[in-house]
Amino acid sequence: METQITLKIKTLDNQITSFSIDPNNTVQQLKNVIQNKLNIPFDKQRLIYQGRVLENNKTLQDYKLQNDHVVLLPGQPIQEDQLIQNQTQQSQQQQQQSQQTQGVNEFLEMDILSNILRTLTSIQQIKCKKNGTTIEEQWQELQRFRLGFNVDKQVSLEGIRQNYQTIKQLLDSQVKPEELKQEDIQGEYVNPFDPKKRTFQVGQWIDVKDTIDQWLEAQIQIVEQNRIFIHYNGWGSRWDEWIDIQSPRIATFRTYTVGSANQDFLCPHPVSDPDCEVEKQEIDMHKFIFDVGHMMNQVTQLLIEFGRFENNKRIAEKQIQLQQQYQQMLLNKNKEMNPEESQFEMRKKEKELNEYEIKSSLIGSQLAPIFDRMGRMMTDLAPHLALMGSKTQRVNNNNQQQLLFQVPVTLTPNEIYQSQQNAPTLHSRLEIINNRLAILRMTEFIQQEDSDDDHFTI
Repeated sequence: METQITLKIKTLDNQITSFSIDPNNTVQQLKNVIQNKLNIPFDKQRLIYQGRVLENNKTLQDYKLQNDHVVLLPGQPIQEDQLIQNQTQQSQQQQQQSQQTQGVNEFLEMDILSNILRTLTSIQQIKCKKNGTTIEEQWQELQRFRLGFNVDKQVSLEGIRQNYQTIKQLLDSQVKPEELKQEDIQGEYVNPFDPKKRTFQVGQWIDVKDTIDQWLEAQIQIVEQNRIFIHYNGWGSRWDEWIDIQSPRIATFRTYTVGSANQDFLCPHPVSDPDCEVEKQEIDMHKFIFDVGHMMNQVTQLLIEFGRFENNKRIAEKQIQLQQQYQQMLLNKNKEMNPEESQFEMRKKEKELNEYEIKSSLIGSQLAPIFDRMGRMMTDLAPHLALMGSKTQRVNNNNQQQLLFQVPVTLTPNEIYQSQQNAPTLHSRLEIINNRLAILRMTEFIQQEDSDDDHFTI
């Protein structure tokens, strides 16, 4: 008797379609069914399950797909693909015409207003194609494909907020050098972070090892005193479970899981969209900037402490070296010396050196993930700060207003991927910045409830 399972295919516009299929069928057969039902060409389908791209020649059973599992499908119907392609070609033609008229100084003539107006025109075109959807949904769909730039203010801020929570958790759970016991100093391994100290927040992204020893992306739904209730991204609610807070199955987000190389932000983001029922938190930017500043002070103090132990370590090494040279000098001159006293002094200095090395290594291992997370957070926060400080960044060129960073910016993985064919010249870098700020401004504009669709102020 043939057994059918129901798979849920989730597209980029968050539409979920159910398919009944035999688990012994191949991924290629599943794609054929999707093509017939959703009108998405076979060669434009890329099915993702648990962060892995499904291969055509493997069966659904090979990936352990079961009833009600969710498979991600980045792809668009034929009509929308053609629309996006036409928009891209039109945009490229406009850029080429602009290059011919503006010449070598074109990168100084960035016009955010024209970008926004062009975006609004594209939104209206999509609105004609997709009746019954809101302008926010249309904008979210458009921005995923527009010139390869996927910048969304709320998605960006959520990643920054989640990254801030991770850094705060690392700082709160770090093991202090003065807390080290003698056996820790003499041992081979010291855990730089104490699981007993860590705290969790509702909605926080984490890594969780499931019951078959596979690390997956998860989100916290409920926090109690000694345990948390988690939901695995892309999995049905029947797999939700309670886990003890101190369990080794819980790790900070992106400790064991791997993110997408084509993501649009440096802060870690889930490969599968978080789909548990938790209330999304709004970010008060002014308070958040203050909290980030306080966190930077904490990291600065930790860095100063690391430098102090490194300096003490170098002093101890020099003292041992001088002690050895002194003993060798006495031996060369055949002078009497007390061997026991000399060995006692040497062991004392070696013990001090070992203690400094352990404490320095402890703080260094704590600073490494903190620096990595903080650097990513600062880079992603930069465009938002530029918008907050836009009044002092406005410049006039031929009566046109624009917003520019005053220093070069780091390209996101997706921007690097998009520019592989063309080296990121000064012009293309400024164009990337221009598009980032324009799209961020557009999301602000759309979120205004009483805004006029035909008139807005930059």
